[in-house]
Amino acid sequence: MESVTFVEAGTRTDPYSQETVKDDWGNPVTVLTVDALVEPIAASEPLQDGRQAVIVGYRLYVPDVRVTVSPSWRAVVRGATWGVDGKPAEWDWGFTAGDAGTVVQVGGTSG
Repeated sequence: MESVTFVEAGTRTDPYSQETVKDDWGNPVTVLTVDALVEPIAASEPLQDGRQAVIVGYRLYVPDVRVTVSPSWRAVVRGATWGVDGKPAEWDWGFTAGDAGTVVQVGGTSG
């Protein structure tokens, strides 16, 4: 299990309207910290000998807890910050009672 932190954009004052807006990713606010099983997701590039797949995100399994995660949040996993992909889903291990939890996919693109 690894600690995963979910953050949302901080607030700032818009210089034109003087309204408070929530879009400051330079000052994110921690909204949730959980222990999760972390599964790397590799890019779906053509398979070639001698090449290692590029990690493009993670699937986070939060066992025994149903958590609410907003698609507007970002997740800090293994020191890198990733956007939340879609909505989280409930999952059930199915072999033993009480193993239900939440699965959240995070990822990004580069280039």
